[in-house]
Amino acid sequence: MYIKVKSYRIIWNYRELAIVKMEINLFTMKLKAIIKLSNNEEYIVYSDGETNEDFQKRVEIFVHSKSNL
Repeated sequence: MYIKVKSYRIIWNYRELAIVKMEINLFTMKLKAIIKLSNNEEYIVYSDGETNEDFQKRVEIFVHSKSNL
């Protein structure tokens, strides 16, 4: 069972790269990011037990690697 924590947009050079929705599993306390890129591709990334800040950095790196810059 996942509960939404927050959602935000990743913008780079005045261009929206992705919309990210962060959710947390109440039983395992692990995060999940649902990423929708600007080209309508959708990905799900799960945390490996790292902190919230580290997971957000990993999500940003993932978005930059998948987006067409």
